[in-house]
Amino acid sequence: PVCHTPPILAGPRPCMGDLSLTETIINLVTCVPYFHMARSVPQVGKCIWNRLFSISCSFTGVCAVLYHLSTGPIRNFFRRLDYTAVALSSVSLTVARSHPSKPLFLGAISTVLSPFQPLVVAAFHVFGTEFAFFRRALEDPKLRDTHCVHTLSGVLGFMAFYADDWFPQVPYLHAAWHLLSAYATSLTPCLIVTKPQAA
Repeated sequence: PVCHTPPILAGPRPCMGDLSLTETIINLVTCVPYFHMARSVPQVGKCIWNRLFSISCSFTGVCAVLYHLSTGPIRNFFRRLDYTAVALSSVSLTVARSHPSKPLFLGAISTVLSPFQPLVVAAFHVFGTEFAFFRRALEDPKLRDTHCVHTLSGVLGFMAFYADDWFPQVPYLHAAWHLLSAYATSLTPCLIVTKPQAA
């Protein structure tokens, strides 16, 4: 028997999902929040890192759309690109939210690794952001409700992500991942909104 191994180190598995036209349409529609998420990133002065985070959110949406529209052998390429875009957005958020010093070396190494180990890179930076959000919530009681909602939606999103991997025949799990991950990420700009203007 062949054992199923979640693609933490191996990367994306062979493409599944989009088993019907209805599912494909729903997956495409649920890509829209990624573009809205990009618009919600605060543009503080001429801070290039905030802009890069915003661009990476839009890039994630574009890659997701291309993946769900694709068929044939090229679909595997767009699946890998989709995973890489998620990893790059997590890296750009780490750099944008870090203050006063920017972890540019870590960001550069993570960017290089993203096409090869996108899930490892994404997991590392997501956990770092979760810890930063937790610390901010402890310092600022006004953020505690937002942090709780962010954490809950993030956990549910990853549950949907892995459920989609384990049970690809179940429709709309991937769409749920789109919505939950986009919503969880849309709550993170509060980590960078108070940053001083910087180039």
